[in-house]
Amino acid sequence: MATRAPDELDPIALLDEAPDDEFALLELRLDWPPDLEIYPKKHQLWLRFFVMTGDPLAWIADRGEAWGATTLADEVLELDVYVTLPALRREIEAHGGDLGAAVGRWAAPAMQTGL
Repeated sequence: MATRAPDELDPIALLDEAPDDEFALLELRLDWPPDLEIYPKKHQLWLRFFVMTGDPLAWIADRGEAWGATTLADEVLELDVYVTLPALRREIEAHGGDLGAAVGRWAAPAMQTGL
């Protein structure tokens, strides 16, 4: 995969180019309009969304296809969402190619939890 400037990246193309035979992690940047004025009362909220080509803990029975982790440091509440590439591809297809709607399946509940 060639290196490109961030503003030249097409997230769908990156997902299509992701390797099927090795572990890779892709972070998608999620932004929301600043006029939403959605924020927790006491902390700055960061939401990070990661797509994994493979699950390093796949040997655990009934593990699922998406997980969350939370970190609280100083004034920042960081919510990390991890989703397998096959699960995200299914959601993208179900939403007619709309990446935002597909990611929203997991990102929206994470944000609601953080608030």
